[in-house]
Amino acid sequence: EKVAKTGAEGSTLTEAMNINKSLSALGNVINALVDNHAHVPYRDSKLTRILQESLGGNAKTTMVICVSPSAYNESETKSTLLFGMRAKTIKNVVSVNEELTADEWRRRYERLQAKARRMKEIIARLEAELKRWRAGEAVSSTEWVVDMELELEEEVVPPAAAATPAAPGAPATGLPALPSSTEAPAGAAGR
Repeated sequence: EKVAKTGAEGSTLTEAMNINKSLSALGNVINALVDNHAHVPYRDSKLTRILQESLGGNAKTTMVICVSPSAYNESETKSTLLFGMRAKTIKNVVSVNEELTADEWRRRYERLQAKARRMKEIIARLEAELKRWRAGEAVSSTEWVVDMELELEEEVVPPAAAATPAAPGAPATGLPALPSSTEAPAGAAGR
């Protein structure tokens, strides 16, 4: 808010100064988030402290900026639009805040243990295949470890779904079943 345009005096002037200070601190926070600075100055203002979870935190955020179509307010409109463009580039990583029971933690731990065992099996198969290749032995394409077997993604199971029985044919570990190694991996022709 420009004091010269508003003609603010007394308590209104003090209020305008505090608003400008908070908006300046908000701009500094947004610049720090956009530029990936190690320190984000959330503590510089009450406004930025309140908005900390919304700005770069664990929340979905919608920001509304207001501009004027009047030529009299052109400079404020431009600075507001630039501010909005900077704020638009902030990407929050939103995750569900969940509190798990002891049984849910145990099931999650067991799923991760099963995934770790499966990854160790794949590593052992890859090492065995590599050892055979290095020894000059021909390894048939049916014995190759294919790319799809290497793509193990952690399955996110909501707490309600974790208690329900698995679908027929689904693995009991909560991990996706791996396909058989019947096809040669891409780019493996001519080995």
